[in-house]
Amino acid sequence: MKNLFKTTFGIFIILVCICLWLGLLVLVPLAAIWSVNTLFGLGIAYTVLNWIASLLLITIFGAKTDKIDNIFNK
Repeated sequence: MKNLFKTTFGIFIILVCICLWLGLLVLVPLAAIWSVNTLFGLGIAYTVLNWIASLLLITIFGAKTDKIDNIFNK
């Protein structure tokens, strides 16, 4: 019975981690659009294309920042 609990609990933890990761994947670009709208009053609509564009920008600039940090931390 303990083995079943460990396996079930392990699967539950994995599913929770996957759900959290997917939630962040969806919410972070929307939060970026919201913050730009709030700070600069641009009136960007919350559409799928804007979400994809925001995700792409976050991915590109996040990757660039990591490379720059690695250069300066050597």
